[in-house]
Amino acid sequence: MPKKLHNALTDKLIKNIKPHETKDIREGDGNGLELRVTPKGTKTWYLKYYRPSDKKRDNKKLGTYPTLSLKDARELADANRKLVQQGIDPREHDKQEREKLEQKNRNTLEVVCREWLINHTEVNDITADHAKDMLRSLELHVFPSLGQLPISELTVQSVRDTLQPLVKQGTLEMVRRVVSRLDMAMRYAVRSKYIEFNPIAYIQDEFKKPKQKHLPAMEYEQLPELLQAVERANTKEFTRLCFYLSLHTVVRPANAAKARWQDFDLKNRIWRISEEDMKTGKAFEIPLTDAVLALLLNAKEYYGGSTYVFPAKGQIGEEGHMSTQSVNSMLKRAGLQGVHCSHGNRSIASTYMHENYTDVSSDIIEAVLSHTMGKVKSAYHRRDYLEARRPVMERWSAYILECKAKAIKKPSY
Repeated sequence: MPKKLHNALTDKLIKNIKPHETKDIREGDGNGLELRVTPKGTKTWYLKYYRPSDKKRDNKKLGTYPTLSLKDARELADANRKLVQQGIDPREHDKQEREKLEQKNRNTLEVVCREWLINHTEVNDITADHAKDMLRSLELHVFPSLGQLPISELTVQSVRDTLQPLVKQGTLEMVRRVVSRLDMAMRYAVRSKYIEFNPIAYIQDEFKKPKQKHLPAMEYEQLPELLQAVERANTKEFTRLCFYLSLHTVVRPANAAKARWQDFDLKNRIWRISEEDMKTGKAFEIPLTDAVLALLLNAKEYYGGSTYVFPAKGQIGEEGHMSTQSVNSMLKRAGLQGVHCSHGNRSIASTYMHENYTDVSSDIIEAVLSHTMGKVKSAYHRRDYLEARRPVMERWSAYILECKAKAIKKPSY
């Protein structure tokens, strides 16, 4: 039989086709386009073609009539024939496009950000608390409005609109952090081949940069005044003990709040903080002074049966450690809000030691503060000066006791 000419079908002809009782009726339009009518009357468009891979005959369903009109069916058939001419199997092409769409819908901003943070935490040895803080900022300020958006649809404008409330509040430091985290997540998405390019590259330039603010801290000459305020403060004793532990040992406030009994070697007078709990990502040992030992013995009478030196709510049996903000809350109640914060203890110690311990190497003082050296310098200075730090810490504790003696009589810590 001669090959049916292209455009052999018409809408009138299609509408008049009556279904057969038991078998499909097939009406061709030419060049492989075919309309199949089932016994139930369903009219479906198919394209017959030869697969580029093995030259075998195959069929591809295009859609049903009249949802897919004759005109649209011809255009769709032409588009698929062009794929075949390019060596692309139309059915495989559709499969790949569906997978891309599914991947796009799976790769929402929230999903990718969470995946990035897991990777970022592992690669950069970020502490659990820092990772939690990073995630919390995204949960609060980004996910509610943009979390379900496919990352390929993320724009600078959408991020700018989302963060506008923070900008109006003047919390520019939080804006900077959130924007930085979003940018890192999108660069991770590019590396993971989820998207071809970063849709929010250089987004930092869209926001006003925050002015650098130092945490409030009193001068070391004001330490007697600070300790008097702490002694007068209306607070639980375990909060005061935590303040003094951080002051004597010069650790970061969170490390003092999370201190565990198992990390203290009282016999050898050492406090060992694991790498997971250190901001530097490296384990750290702190020599314990006589004053710190006295403080710990005092705390042990009350909380020795707890995992933590300072258990939550100051009660044995409560899960977890005291809040890392408890000391700051105490300082606010003592009238020192905006004047001194718990992290300011480190500032006081640093200034005092650098100005008064001229006989001590700056490397040893920086080691007391657990500061990380530059890459080049740290390659040559691998020791942590544990023994060299002991007399420095004793001198620092002695200065604290001298200042505290002005607040109470005969202080032991």
